[in-house]
Amino acid sequence: MSVSNNASFPVLTCTVRAASTLHARPAARLVQAVQDFDAELVLIRDRVRADAKSILDILALSIQEGDWLEIEAGGADAGAALAVLSGLFTSGFEG
Repeated sequence: MSVSNNASFPVLTCTVRAASTLHARPAARLVQAVQDFDAELVLIRDRVRADAKSILDILALSIQEGDWLEIEAGGADAGAALAVLSGLFTSGFEG
């Protein structure tokens, strides 16, 4: 997992582990975790983009184990939001 800057947006990249596969429960947890941040967050899988604050958008990506995922963030809370997302993916959406 790494964080870089793409233009002026920070980008988190990671490979999805089995525990982090984004079916309904972890997707809902992700949305809940970032909902209140003043940030625009976009999940990108195979060049398909999804709003990280929309459970339907996330589920439509069909993110599975082994998928490579980028998360772009913009806005006042971009760094904080990426830190929370990094923690979620690292923990496999547990605890």
